Amino acid sequence: MIRTIEDYVRNEYPNHELSGSGADRSLASFTAVAEFRTSTLEAGTMSHLRDSFDAERVSVVVASPTASTVIRHGSEDSDSVADLPKKRPLVGAIGLGLLAAAVATVVMIIIGGHPAVIVISALFAGALGAILGSIIFGGARFAGEKAWDQQNAPGEPIQVAAVFSSNEPEALTACKVLSAAGATTVRIVNDNGAWHLPNLYTTSE
Repeated sequence: MIRTIEDYVRNEYPNHELSGSGADRSLASFTAVAEFRTSTLEAGTMSHLRDSFDAERVSVVVASPTASTVIRHGSEDSDSVADLPKKRPLVGAIGLGLLAAAVATVVMIIIGGHPAVIVISALFAGALGAILGSIIFGGARFAGEKAWDQQNAPGEPIQVAAVFSSNEPEALTACKVLSAAGATTVRIVNDNGAWHLPNLYTTSE
C-alpha cells in the first residue's frame, strides 16, 4: 500500500536504494511529483519550492540503482525498463539464437538434409531463437507503458521531488515550477499514489 512519498518512489523504482529528506511524509490529496536526473535538479530549484510552498510540504527522495547484472537479483518492476540492463536481452538473444541454430543443424544432419537446407534451417532457427531470447530476457518490457516515461539511466541516481498540496491550483503551480526546472516527468497523484484522471497537469497545458 502506498501512503508516503518513499512508498511511491519504491513502487516506481523497486530495485533501487532510497535516501533523501522527508521520505516518510504522507502523500496529500494533490501531490505534485517530478523526476529529475541528478545533474538537472539544482539546489536553487528546491530552495524556490521550499520558499513558495513551505519546507514542510516539500520532499526529495533519491533513488540510486544497484549494480546491473545479466542474472536478475532481487525485486524488479517487470513493467519497467528503469532497472533493466541492456546487456540482459542481448545476452538472451545471442545465447538462445546460437542454441536454436545448433539444435536445428544437428537435427537436419541426422535426417540427412541437403547442405543448403541445413544452412537455411540453422539461420531461420537462430533468428527465431534470438527473437524469443531477447523477449524472454527482458526485451518485452520495452513495449510497456513505463518504457518511455520512466528514466533508463543505469548507474545514475534519479531524484524525485514532491510538493504536497491539498488543492488542485497549488498542485498545478508546483508542476509548472518543476517542469520549468527541467523535470523529465511531472504528474499529480492522490494520497494513494494513483494518478489523477484526467491528468490535471497535462490537460491544463
